[in-house]
Amino acid sequence: MRVSMTFLNSQKNSTRRAARELSLPRTSLRRLMRKLNLKPYRPRLLHGLLEDDPDRRLQFCEIMRSQISGERDLLDKIIWSDEACFKWSGHVNRHNCVYWADENPHLTIRFQLNQSGVTEWGALSSEVVLGPVFFDVTLDGNNYLNMLRDVVVPQLRTKAHFAELYLQQDEETPHYALLVRNYLGNLFPLHWIGRRGSIDWPPRSTDLTPMNIFLWGVVKNKVYDGKPQTVDEMKEFITDAFMDTDSDRELCHTVCQSVSDRLDARCDVDGGHFEHLRD
Repeated sequence: MRVSMTFLNSQKNSTRRAARELSLPRTSLRRLMRKLNLKPYRPRLLHGLLEDDPDRRLQFCEIMRSQISGERDLLDKIIWSDEACFKWSGHVNRHNCVYWADENPHLTIRFQLNQSGVTEWGALSSEVVLGPVFFDVTLDGNNYLNMLRDVVVPQLRTKAHFAELYLQQDEETPHYALLVRNYLGNLFPLHWIGRRGSIDWPPRSTDLTPMNIFLWGVVKNKVYDGKPQTVDEMKEFITDAFMDTDSDRELCHTVCQSVSDRLDARCDVDGGHFEHLRD
């Protein structure tokens, strides 16, 4: 009863601190916790939504599900793209932030994007990983367009089914520049996904893209495990991580196909957050 009340009153309590407060050996405490079916749950990181976001997120999912039903291989044709910032300080360590409970409390942490560091662009599809492309200056519509025109599109044109490809980008300001939208509208008529694109990308939807749910996590883990000491070394580690991921095409295909399940999950919560509800 004392153990149960300890974690009921303070779910964030560590086993070390609880053992000290209860004057119990940690081995005895863990044995009692197993009997109480207490397990550690880590909070999910979520991007806060604005009032109108759920409606737009739900509308996007309904459109995509409809198109997938008519074009079964659609998810294999989408090039998912994004930029990421690699900070010297690394990322939030959630392993030191757990909640003990007998069932998942579905806890979340709100966070902010766009922190300073080494910025690079990358893309992922079922059959290819593109990038990384590094930006040593502030990313704007002009240099983003130059990257698309000079680096990305020439690589995509080598694909036999280039005309059937879809290019996805999020709602960041450089992506919304008029010259970028005009370029993509001419290059991928009815086939680009983005803010005011032929398929409108809903804001704050990092929970859908393979870039955010898979690639950036894998790359950052590999980069920070290597403990880079210079900018050039960090860029080298990032490039190596991209090459490693590109070599596992089966995994890339599986991750891209998982978007279908995520579309369903978002519809189930009417466009709201669903990550913290998944086991």
